[in-house]
Amino acid sequence: MIMAKTKITKTSPNQDFPDWAKQRREQAWQQFKALPWPTKRDEAWRLTRLNDFSWDDFSLDSVTGEPNQSKKLDQIIDDSTAVMADGGIRIYQDSVTIHHRLEESLTKSGVLFEDLGTALTKHQDLLEPLLDKNPEPKTHPLAKLNWLTRARWSHGVLIYVPKGVTVTMPLRLVYASSLKDKLLAPRTVVILEPHANLTLVEKILTI
Repeated sequence: MIMAKTKITKTSPNQDFPDWAKQRREQAWQQFKALPWPTKRDEAWRLTRLNDFSWDDFSLDSVTGEPNQSKKLDQIIDDSTAVMADGGIRIYQDSVTIHHRLEESLTKSGVLFEDLGTALTKHQDLLEPLLDKNPEPKTHPLAKLNWLTRARWSHGVLIYVPKGVTVTMPLRLVYASSLKDKLLAPRTVVILEPHANLTLVEKILTI
C-alpha cells in the first residue's frame, strides 16, 4: 500500500462492484475507523519513526482514470518484462492495466489471472465465500492498515489455481504508481486448491 499526503475523510466510491462487495467494503471501513492508529508504544512499531509524518495527512481519494504519462508505458513494460521468464504477467500503472499476458497452457488448465474488480462479478462463486469473511484480529499490529486496504482497495488481481495444477513458471505482478497526494491500495487475492502450486513475484514501485 502506497500513500501520499492529504486528508482522510470518507470511503471511496464502490465503482461497479456487486452489492455483496460494497457491503463488505463498508464493513471494513467501519472497522478501520474504530481502531486507533499505531504508536511507538506498540511493540511492532517501536522502532518505526512515526514522528516524521502525520497519519491524518493521508489521502483516501479514489484512483481512477488514465495513468499519468510521466513515464512512457512502453518503458515500464520493457523494464518489467525483461527481468525473467514467466508464465504470465500483469502490470498496472496507478489503477489501470497497461499490460497482461497468461500462457495459453495455463488458461487451458483453468488458471485465472484476472483483474479483481472484474472478477468480483465474473467469479463471484470463488470470491464471495472467501473475500473479507474472516475478521482481522484487533491485536494484530497491522490491523488498522489491513482494514484500510480492505475498505479502499482501488484495483488488484485474482489468481486462482485449480486442484492438482502446478504453475511451473512464476507469475509476475507489477503495481506502478505515479501518484501525488493519493492513496494506492492494490489488492492481490490468491486461491490455491489442494495440491496446487504457484510462485508469485510481486513488485510495487513508484515512477
